[in-house]
Amino acid sequence: FEMDGTPITSYGNPQQDGPALTALALMEIATVLPESAQAANPFLNYLCTSQANEPGFDPWEFSAGQIFFGKNLARRALRKARASGAFSENADQFQERESELESELEYFWDDQLGHLVSGRDLMIQEMGYVSNLDIGVVGSSLLAFDVEDDFMNVDDERLLATMQKIESEFVEKWPINVSWRDAGRVGFGICRFPEDMNDGIYSSGGNPWTFATLWAAQYYLALAKRLEH
Repeated sequence: FEMDGTPITSYGNPQQDGPALTALALMEIATVLPESAQAANPFLNYLCTSQANEPGFDPWEFSAGQIFFGKNLARRALRKARASGAFSENADQFQERESELESELEYFWDDQLGHLVSGRDLMIQEMGYVSNLDIGVVGSSLLAFDVEDDFMNVDDERLLATMQKIESEFVEKWPINVSWRDAGRVGFGICRFPEDMNDGIYSSGGNPWTFATLWAAQYYLALAKRLEH
C-alpha cells in the first residue's frame, strides 16, 4: 500500500504471501521478544479478509491468479498463531479461515499432471510458464515446517509426487548437472520452474538456483523428521 492507504496495483502486486511471511517472522521473533507477537495481529487479521483471497502474483512475479505458495503460508501462519496461545481472542476466526484454506489447497492437486500446481485460475503467465510445476510449492511447506502438522506436510503423497516431478525435470538439465552426475556424484541443481530462462544476467536458458537447491535438501531433511515423528 501507498503511505495514504491506497493499494499498489502495478505489475507484480499484490503478492498475497507477504502478510503471511511477515506474521510468521514476527511470531518467530516473539519466541525471544514476546511483546512482538501483537505486531503480527494486523497481518493475521488481514489473512481472514476477502481481500486476502483475491488473485495475486506468485513469488517470482511470473504468474497471477490463485497461488499455492501464498495460501499454504497463510494457513500455516494462522495455525501457528492458534498454537501459540497469544491470539486467543481471534482463535475461532483463525481456525475457521484455516479450515477454508485447507479446502482451497486441495484444489491445487492436478490428477492429469500428477503434481500440485503452483497456480489456479491464472490470468497472467509469463516465460511460457505452462507446466505449473514450481519449487515454491515445496518451499512453502518448509518455511513454516511443523513436524506435528498432519495437513499436506512433506510426507503427503502429493508433495512427494511434486518433488519427484521437479527432480525429473532437472536431473539432466544444464551441463553442470550432467557432468556432476557423470562424475559419479549424487544430487544436482534445482531451478525455480522448468520454463525459467533467467540465468541471473540474461534469459539464455536458466540455471540452478542456490535457494531452490537448498529447498530440495531441506525437503528431505524435513521428510526424515516427519517419518521419524
